[in-house]
Amino acid sequence: MIDLHIHLLPGIDDGPADAAGTVALARACVADGVQAVAATPHVSENYPTTPGRMRQGVIEARAALEAAGVPLKIYGGAEVAIDQLGRLSDEDLMALTLGPTEGFILLETPYAAWPMDLDNQLGRLAKLGIRGILAHPERSRGVQAPGGIEKLELAASRGLYTQVTAGSLSGRFGGSARAAANAMLQRELVTVISSDSHNVDRRPPRMGEAAAEVGSAELAKWLTTDAPLAIVRGERLPPRPPAPAPARGGLFGRKRRR
Repeated sequence: MIDLHIHLLPGIDDGPADAAGTVALARACVADGVQAVAATPHVSENYPTTPGRMRQGVIEARAALEAAGVPLKIYGGAEVAIDQLGRLSDEDLMALTLGPTEGFILLETPYAAWPMDLDNQLGRLAKLGIRGILAHPERSRGVQAPGGIEKLELAASRGLYTQVTAGSLSGRFGGSARAAANAMLQRELVTVISSDSHNVDRRPPRMGEAAAEVGSAELAKWLTTDAPLAIVRGERLPPRPPAPAPARGGLFGRKRRR
């Protein structure tokens, strides 16, 4: 699997505080079946990470993993708050894209409401040849509210990709996030599943757990491997397998009791 949203770099944001934490989280990723990640530190008011600091963090993380013998490939990237986009130069935006191809950028969905300036910012990115990937929209009250999925659907029709957090599919972020994630799956609005992991204790990867929740091995592979691989390569997404029919109770693939 390939994880396009993880806070892995040491001492940059609210991810690992040091190289030891980075190595521990990387080991957890490998144990979970992840072969490559895009390290995506926050670029926000609280964590104004620069492209230079991100690149240095990737160098430090790669060195720590090599010394520890952890076989996890690390790409560069960032999770950019939408309200920070206007403060970043075109050059900075290009430098904060996922992987080496400069084609995709991860955008942090506000938790409180739908991002009103999203269309304008997507237009600016499109002029630079960059496509936005909206991070964890299922955890936003703006998407969970009535009409929220329809707003997301409209944005997707205009070229926006979306990333759902692994823990949302298993209910680790609450019932509302889980319901929104499943609604997105049913409407084929999920482009990739990523961990948004920060540490091995409170926010471990759990990508394998999420893949099992999808209810279709073929679609799970597309969401965790095929689509993320195309994104880091800057390629067109491969054909998407159909979503499984919702089971009784509104969940996917089978009736579940918890």
